[in-house]
Amino acid sequence: MNASNTASEADTRTDPALAYRRLRPGALVSFSAAACLPLRSRYAQCGRCVAVCPVKLLNLTNETLALADGCLGCGRCMAVCPTGALGVAGFSRKAVSSSEAGTLYLDCWKAPPAASPPGAVRVPCLGGLSVGRLLGFCVAAGQRPVALLDRGWCGQCPAGGAGEHPVQAALSATQSWLREIGVPPTRWPQLAPQPLPASVQVPAIPDAASEQRVSRRDFFGRLAHQVTTVASEAMAFEQAAAQTQTSVDRRTPVRALERERQLASLKQLAARHGRAVPAHFFPAMAVNADCCNHRLCARLCPTGALLAYETDSESGVRFDAAACIACGQCEAVCPEKAIHLLPAGNAAIAAGAAVLTRHSQCSCVNCGAEFAPTDQDLCPVCRRSRDFANASFNQLQHPRQSGRRRCALSAIWPPAQPDDRRRRHGHVVGDGGDQRQSPALVSPAECR
Repeated sequence: MNASNTASEADTRTDPALAYRRLRPGALVSFSAAACLPLRSRYAQCGRCVAVCPVKLLNLTNETLALADGCLGCGRCMAVCPTGALGVAGFSRKAVSSSEAGTLYLDCWKAPPAASPPGAVRVPCLGGLSVGRLLGFCVAAGQRPVALLDRGWCGQCPAGGAGEHPVQAALSATQSWLREIGVPPTRWPQLAPQPLPASVQVPAIPDAASEQRVSRRDFFGRLAHQVTTVASEAMAFEQAAAQTQTSVDRRTPVRALERERQLASLKQLAARHGRAVPAHFFPAMAVNADCCNHRLCARLCPTGALLAYETDSESGVRFDAAACIACGQCEAVCPEKAIHLLPAGNAAIAAGAAVLTRHSQCSCVNCGAEFAPTDQDLCPVCRRSRDFANASFNQLQHPRQSGRRRCALSAIWPPAQPDDRRRRHGHVVGDGGDQRQSPALVSPAECR
């Protein structure tokens, strides 16, 4: 099988199971609300796309992600999205061949097509290349070195911004993974300075259709010596973006697309060098004895890394580290704070799918719900209801103002235990049963 196709599924630009729409008419970015972590759950703290946008045009609210006019189409927001909620056309590697000789070059669309080396892969902006995509290019290139052409104008380009090169963070992370799996430095992707005069720079990043037409003319003019990678992707992108946003059950897990790309490529590259994927690539979970088996963590896990299970004798949660994006929602929603996320993994905890918690089942004496056994016979929900009622009853027993009469709420009190022989507001409770005396009720207005 050709190396350029071995991880094609993981290299998919967007999740075909989701509906995408353009963030605004004519925008180069498409968006799926069903895959956006903050829109799926109020516990999600993700805002990477907003933070990385070089022109600060993205605004995330509780209801949607909004894009102001002036989007550059650089794809930097897409590069940092862990779930593929954002899509920008032009970053596929389908045309890369491992059988060719020489360096595989990656070049920016703002460079004239004629200035790109033969066989170069052209992308809208090098800053739109994520770790997963860079690893994918390493897989596709085979034994060829991979070079990202630095044209010398990124510092002045609106998509580049001041500071380090826009692809540097992803490039450094990629090199770190390659070092760990034994890939020699000569096979690491590197920034290759090949400056061009600012006068030849295309003023704005073209859309995928325009780049496709230019590249085809260049392709035929140079007798097939120039290989580009945007053919057919523009049409597929338009079809995906034209779909209207549909109602999606946000409890349905969403694919962790960037993580899938990274894992698929790391497995192939590590196998070539007789290594395994580093253990700390997989996050780990630790659960302490306070776990009450609510399984809220599994219900709200966006990628399905945590999955509730139940048998005739037990129930609990399974954990698949390969699907975990370390978003931290599980920690945030746990009522007992019993779960602890280890983003960098733990050598003592096995990677991959495994049973995380295991609880035998018992039934609540009040509501009949199944829950993890404790020293009480009430489920956590009924215990909280009882404690709330107790607190309310105690407040009524000790009014703030003297002479304050009982109000209607004094009739709401928890079921008495058999050995509780105390007299409580019109009730005498004892072993002989519950002898009820109707309390004198008054309206809340009279309790002032």
